[in-house]
Amino acid sequence: MFYLKWSRNDIDGLEQFNGIVTLLTEINKEGIVTKEIGLDKNNKIVHKFPSRNHTYGKYGIFDNQAVDIRNKNINFTKKEFDRVWAM
Repeated sequence: MFYLKWSRNDIDGLEQFNGIVTLLTEINKEGIVTKEIGLDKNNKIVHKFPSRNHTYGKYGIFDNQAVDIRNKNINFTKKEFDRVWAM
């Protein structure tokens, strides 16, 4: 798995999804996003995928889109991701 931290500079219109300013993603080796965590400007979790409790929890923001991880700098760790996911 790979872990990436995205900002509004990386994803146009990111804030339209419940005010997300930071998006943390877990990505498998095929480039499919398997988990997402969206944080607002106060670092409050406002999005989780998969989840039954969040607006985009069924499909996620990266629904049906693969990420080309070859061109990305891995900028987040599994340990950091798991800590936030558990919140």
